[in-house]
Amino acid sequence: MQVTGLINFIKYYKDGILIISWNDKIINDKENYIIREIGKSSYHFKNNKLILKKIIKPTSPIKKVRTELKLTNKIITMDLETIIINGKLYPYLLCWYDGTISKSYYNNITINDDIKLLEDKIKNMMTNMVNDICIKQYKGYKIYLHNLSKFDGIFLVKYLSIIGIVNPIVHKGRIISIEFTKYKININFKDSYLMLPSSLRKLSDSFKVENKKGIFPVLFNNINYIGEVPDISYFKNITLEEYSNYKNNFNNSSWNFKLEAIKYCELDCISLFQILIKFNISIFNLYKNNIRKYPTLPSLAFGIFRSKYNKKQLIHMISGTIYNEIKKSYTGGSVDMYLPSNNNKTLYAYDVNSLYPYIMNNYKLPIGSPTYFEGDILSLDKNAFGFFNCKITAPINLKHPIIQTRIKTGDGIRTIAPVGTWNDMLFSEEIKNATKYGYTFEILSGYTFKSDFVFKDFITDLYQLRTNYDKSDPMN
Repeated sequence: MQVTGLINFIKYYKDGILIISWNDKIINDKENYIIREIGKSSYHFKNNKLILKKIIKPTSPIKKVRTELKLTNKIITMDLETIIINGKLYPYLLCWYDGTISKSYYNNITINDDIKLLEDKIKNMMTNMVNDICIKQYKGYKIYLHNLSKFDGIFLVKYLSIIGIVNPIVHKGRIISIEFTKYKININFKDSYLMLPSSLRKLSDSFKVENKKGIFPVLFNNINYIGEVPDISYFKNITLEEYSNYKNNFNNSSWNFKLEAIKYCELDCISLFQILIKFNISIFNLYKNNIRKYPTLPSLAFGIFRSKYNKKQLIHMISGTIYNEIKKSYTGGSVDMYLPSNNNKTLYAYDVNSLYPYIMNNYKLPIGSPTYFEGDILSLDKNAFGFFNCKITAPINLKHPIIQTRIKTGDGIRTIAPVGTWNDMLFSEEIKNATKYGYTFEILSGYTFKSDFVFKDFITDLYQLRTNYDKSDPMN
C-alpha cells in the first residue's frame, strides 16, 4: 500500500503566541518523500535527506497602461543647415513649422569671421528661435528634428545651454531627447528618425504627403552665392533627370543660395510635419496612442503592447541579483561559416525571415514571479521551465558544439562554444535540446517560472500589418 496526499499542519506556540507554522505533505511514503512548506519556501525530503529547496521571489508585474481618449497633434518640426568654415561645421540656417506658421533664421556667417563672431551670430540665431517658441502658445509641444541624436542635437545642446536650462537624455552616446526650459516654459526636442528610421525622401513617398522633400546642393559651401545652379556634384542622391528638372526652374544667373536654402529647409520642416501627423493619426486610430509620448520606435512598440495586449499582466520586472544571474544565460547569436570542399555539388543558401517574432509567437516564455531553487529540479519535475545554474559536459568529439559561454581573454570578453566541462547558467529549453546531442548536465540551482504565450496576439497583428507594405517601404 502506498500513501500519498496526506498533509500534516503544524503550529508552534509559545506563551499562547503563534511563533511559526508549516505543513508537511506526504508525496510518497515508500520513498519517504515529503514536501515541507513554510511561508514562501518549500523543502523536499527523501529518506530524511534534503534534495531540493525552493523559495518564491516576489516581483511586480509590468502594468497595463491606459489608452488615450484624444488625438494630440501638438508638434513642431525643425531643421538646421550647416556649412564648413575652416574645417568645422557651423549652423547658418534654422527653420521650424507648427502646421500653420513657418519661420526661418538665416545667419550670414562668412569665412572671414573670427571664432567669437561666429559663435555670437549662432547664439543670436538660437536666441531668436527660443524667443519665438518659448511662449504659452507652445507649452507642451514636442519639437522634432530628423536625425537629432547624431547631428542636430550636438548644436542644440551647445547653444541652448548658454541661453537656458538644458537636460539632454543620452543613451549609448546618442542624444535621445533634449528638455529645455526658458521663461518658465518647458519644451522638448525629439528625434523623428528614432521614431521613423528612414530618409525623409523615402518617408515622403511612403506617406504620400503633399509637400515632399526638396532638392538642394548640400555640399555647396558659398552661402552668399548668386548665379548659375551649382554643378550636380554638389547634390546628394539625385538622378541626372532630377537635376535637369531642378535646373530648368532657373535662368542662367538667377539661383540664390540664401533663398533656395530657406525654401529647402522650410520644405523639409513641412514635409516632416505632414509625415509625423499622418503617422500619429495612423497609430492613434489603430491603438489609441499618441506618438508624442514616446522618444523611440521600440518605446512606442512597448507602449502599444502595454496598452492593448498586456491584459493579463504576465510579465514581471526582474532586477538585482536575479537579473544578473539570469543575464548570464544570454550569450547572443551564433554565426558559423563553412567552406564547401566539393565545387561540383549544388549548394543551397537559406535565410531566416523574422526569427525573433517567430519565437515570440510560437513558444512559451517565462511569466510571473521566479522561484529560486537549490538541487536537481529536473529529477523531480522533467518539465521545469526557467534558468538553471549547472555543471555542463559537452562530448569531446562533438563536431559542432551548440552551448555557448563567455570567457575573458587578453582582447576582452569572447563568446565560444566549447567542449569539455564547465559551469554556467542556461535556459531550461536549451538544456533539454542539448541532451539530444550528447550533452550532460548536473543541475545545481536556478530559477523556475510559469510559462505562457505572451506576445502571440501582438506579433500576429503587427506582422499582418507589416505585410501590407512592400519590403522597400519604410512602413514595412
